Amino acid sequence: MIGFVASIVEAYGEFRVNKGRILLSLVGVAFSVFAMTAVLGGGRMMTNALQQTLERDTGRQTVLSIQPAGGPSGGAATADSAERRDQVVLDVFDRLGITHRSRSFQTQVRAQTHQGVQAVQTNAVDPSYAEMYRLEVDRGRWLADTDRQRLAPAVVIDDRLYSRLGRPELGSATMTAYGTGQDSVQMVVVGVLPRGPVPRTTGR
Repeated sequence: MIGFVASIVEAYGEFRVNKGRILLSLVGVAFSVFAMTAVLGGGRMMTNALQQTLERDTGRQTVLSIQPAGGPSGGAATADSAERRDQVVLDVFDRLGITHRSRSFQTQVRAQTHQGVQAVQTNAVDPSYAEMYRLEVDRGRWLADTDRQRLAPAVVIDDRLYSRLGRPELGSATMTAYGTGQDSVQMVVVGVLPRGPVPRTTGR
């Protein structure tokens, strides 16, 4: 106990004699700790931002991508064969315990906008696609399983296309899309993605 008190008294005496030097030392230590914390925190934030950007483009590190071959005789698959193929893949996923899965089919449609009919790149996916590729809507909502019961397909569009449609009310606004022929389909816009480098529509 006497030794501890003596150490306190000695430290206090040293502080009175060399007050400026000790204060500068404490300030230097505090600044060093702050700088180290800021550098480590900034580096971690940059690493997380880069990782999230990569995962938006290629999916998370554990994403397994399966590309189907052509249909019989190398031609395009029919609706029945595509459904059977999807079921086989889903059965395998069930056995492996994979809970997040999504089909993805990219094509191009023509959408009616305030500037006329314009070509739009589309990607038909399942709801789990957003979590697998870190997609977050800027307004509205993402796709849900209940959207399967809709008579009009639900779509999530990017901010560029949303502006071309006149920024209508989400959940009730429709977008007219044309396929390769003159047939058209009414799609319900339920959400908007942040503005990206390439205009696109995502739906199911």
